Amino acid sequence: MDLDTAYIEPLLDDWLEGLQTVIKAQENLVKAKDEFYMPFVENTWSQICKKISSQSKLYLMSCLQLASKMDSHSKNLRISQVLNLLRWIDKKSEYTHSAIFSSEYKVFKTVGFRMPFCTPLNCIEVLLAATGLKDTPNMQELTINLLDLVYLQREKVYSNLQCLIQGHVARTQEEKRSLMTLESNVLFLGASVVLCGTFFFCIDSETAKVIALKLSQLIDIKFNDIWNMANILLVMAIQE
Repeated sequence: MDLDTAYIEPLLDDWLEGLQTVIKAQENLVKAKDEFYMPFVENTWSQICKKISSQSKLYLMSCLQLASKMDSHSKNLRISQVLNLLRWIDKKSEYTHSAIFSSEYKVFKTVGFRMPFCTPLNCIEVLLAATGLKDTPNMQELTINLLDLVYLQREKVYSNLQCLIQGHVARTQEEKRSLMTLESNVLFLGASVVLCGTFFFCIDSETAKVIALKLSQLIDIKFNDIWNMANILLVMAIQE
């Protein structure tokens, strides 16, 4: 997505609407008590871990294989390359061309034969454009660094957020599902990262609140949740 050269303003509403549709579908899966989305709640998680752990390296390579095809069809990882990599990282197991093909198909089937483009980075790019911040010097690089921080400290970030929202770490199934809903919302993460990025430019608090309100309206998430998340990221970034 090239937000620097394309005239994208007429498309922003459609993009945001499409992203919200995807996110709502993910939230519905969380609320439906699906064991994949709630591993720390369901009793069957240990059995699931045991079942897939023996094939985790193969599944990981299948994910990389599919991702490489989306990035460049002509330069994608071929089965022979995947086979060599697996033999290098897992010398104790035997892999065949058939097993690699079957694994790739299974992974692709798991995601509904669709490759998700709704990533936090996509959301950040759209929200930077929607708020008029995309041309702010160093903003894109800063938001990418903040996003990296979230990935490195994900559990800590969302645990702190849960404490701010409810006053304690999630305990009940309902509280854990509420937390999981926020964790799965990449628009929420993107908005929080964008807002946190503005804090580093020493803007006054009123301007920051205007931006936060705009983000809240764009993604249909509470102002306070975005504000709290952005401040958590700010504190962690300063500490780093």
